[in-house]
Amino acid sequence: MDAVSGASRRADVVSRAPLFHFLALGLLLFFADRLLFPVVSPEFRPVLTVSREQISRLAEQARRSTGRAATPTELDAQIEAWIDDELLVRAARARNWHRSDPVVQRRLIKNMRFLEDAGDAVSDASLLARAHALEMDQTDEVVRRRLVQRMRLSLAATASRDGPTNVELARRFDADPEKFRRPDRVRLTQIYLSRDRHGNALEDRARALLEELIRESIPAGAARERGDPFLLPAELAAASPRSLEARFGPEFATGVMTLPLQRWSGPVRSAYGLHLLWIHERERGAVPRWREVERELRSGWRAASEARALRRALGILREATEIRIEAGASAPDPIPSA
Repeated sequence: MDAVSGASRRADVVSRAPLFHFLALGLLLFFADRLLFPVVSPEFRPVLTVSREQISRLAEQARRSTGRAATPTELDAQIEAWIDDELLVRAARARNWHRSDPVVQRRLIKNMRFLEDAGDAVSDASLLARAHALEMDQTDEVVRRRLVQRMRLSLAATASRDGPTNVELARRFDADPEKFRRPDRVRLTQIYLSRDRHGNALEDRARALLEELIRESIPAGAARERGDPFLLPAELAAASPRSLEARFGPEFATGVMTLPLQRWSGPVRSAYGLHLLWIHERERGAVPRWREVERELRSGWRAASEARALRRALGILREATEIRIEAGASAPDPIPSA
């Protein structure tokens, strides 16, 4: 009777094992969170203040990079991005990475050797100590970027490494198969005419050469010597619009994809000059089977998983921090016209 009772209890425990595993995993994730980001009592929450001066600096950076003043929406996005980076810097400093990271150490030592014109007799340890005394680790932008980068990588590493099943991958592919469509491709021969060599007569020379090629029925393989010397090959096989744009520019890539087959056409303009073209064949891009893009699907899944882990961690950091944004930052003056 006892044996039967014991067997029954063991069977009951086994039947509830998935529940125990689920609870154990939940507790593990909870405590991992708290180890990474300890709970802060509301009355002791640290404060992160985005000052008017910092907002003005962000506005100035936007103006310098785009040549115009940032819109309110763009500036808000920059402020939010700066807050995220500042939270990551603080988390990295809490782990003492501003003192232990080798990239940060080398940067600070290099700065101090330049600043003090220090010779080899001055030790790295001494220079590093002085750099921290000057709080250089808090003001150097390269150090800040390094701490942000390392923190992002660390948080991304907390994402689940259990890859999706084949069923999940196939379902993701079926949700938007056009996303994976292969680009159209074209095989062509191009004859180049140099802007530098022909100057204002470039277009006239291109039209005259086109008429010559057509009149004499010059095949593509025999026409290469009729043009000017060019660094890129005369014949391009299986070229996509993107690869053509990268090599020749957008106007060339757009023009090539609309030309007729098996005849001389042009001229088509590129970043270098004009080109006469023979389109051998054009291949329409097709949607592959999901197995053909399995690696791409898995890579996308990992990237999405890491992005979720980062957003979740930043949410915890924001919840643990009182964030204040000062109002009334003045917009920078317009950039003077040249």
